[in-house]
Amino acid sequence: MQNYPLYKKNINYLLNLPQKDKYDKTTKYAISSIGEKKIYITEFLFAKQRGYIKELRGHGEIDINYYKLLPFIFKYYQTKYFDTKSKRFIYMIDDNDGRKISHVLDDDGFLISIYLLRKNELKRFLKKAQLLYTNPDGEAPISPILSPARATFWRHLEMIEQLYQIFTSKPIYLFSISAHPHAISVNSLDITFFKPNIDFFKYDYLIITSKQTSEALKQYDKNDYIHMPSLCVSVASAKSYEELGGNILDIGGGYGDNLVDKIKSYPKTTKWLYLRAKVVASDFVSTCQNDGYDVDEIVVYESGCSKAIWNVEVKEDAILIFTSPSSVKCFLKNHTISPHAKVIVIGKTTAKALPKDVEYVISDKTSIQSCIEITKNL
Repeated sequence: MQNYPLYKKNINYLLNLPQKDKYDKTTKYAISSIGEKKIYITEFLFAKQRGYIKELRGHGEIDINYYKLLPFIFKYYQTKYFDTKSKRFIYMIDDNDGRKISHVLDDDGFLISIYLLRKNELKRFLKKAQLLYTNPDGEAPISPILSPARATFWRHLEMIEQLYQIFTSKPIYLFSISAHPHAISVNSLDITFFKPNIDFFKYDYLIITSKQTSEALKQYDKNDYIHMPSLCVSVASAKSYEELGGNILDIGGGYGDNLVDKIKSYPKTTKWLYLRAKVVASDFVSTCQNDGYDVDEIVVYESGCSKAIWNVEVKEDAILIFTSPSSVKCFLKNHTISPHAKVIVIGKTTAKALPKDVEYVISDKTSIQSCIEITKNL
């Protein structure tokens, strides 16, 4: 953001503005922009909004430090309305609990007010408002920390600071089907589930290498499969099966190839059922089958590149986290990896999917949290 140093300076000035008898109504301070158009505020408008002027009602329920986010809010707002009664423009973000944080601008680009619209108030507002625009960038990076448990982030300094750090540090993009509050989470894959006929009672154990397998199992009668302990590739895949009520036979080291020794530690008469994706990165099954072990494979889902990963705009100096070979391949279909980017991958198999000239760091553990920890030292 080219003018961010100016916006930051002006906002810091206003945050330290003392309460006094009179406030300047003429000097305008640029605090953000929408496209090429700057957004301004005066001492008087700021004091009015904060409730410093006794005869004018403010909106003190929003923490004062929220103003530090304004340079970014107007980039990532979600909807723009025109209030047909006041003749002003309203830029909104959703706090994920039905409330709208509303930012009111006049024709000259002055920020007139910031206030909350609650659910019942929103219905009344929509009767007099015209929807002008929905921002395609409005989901990130605001949404990741706005879970229902943290919906009132606008009231809490520590949550505002968390967002501020996300905005002002190198952006972290997480390409995964899972999200993380400290990253801009981009769903890398769209999943299609299949439900082939399966006689689970023919087998002794399941093999699970993805959380999506557990999702696919939800299509079946739990009584048909829940008696089967599962050999899982990672802690995450094991947790997904445990959440269904299943028992864990063993956990590999995060790689399909590591399951070979686990399988070979059981008699060759043991019957294994590997529920898998249409395309997989490891050939551990054929390795075991060639040595005489009884492992059947059934495809229960397939993944395809999502529109989100095709269309995402990534800054050149961003931190990129790839969690699977498919997330790399999908990203590269429509993007290149800048030499200025920092790349973190989960596992050696994911690393192999990267172009040969890309430098990367492999996480210590096959988990997203392990990748996030690495970003603190980049």
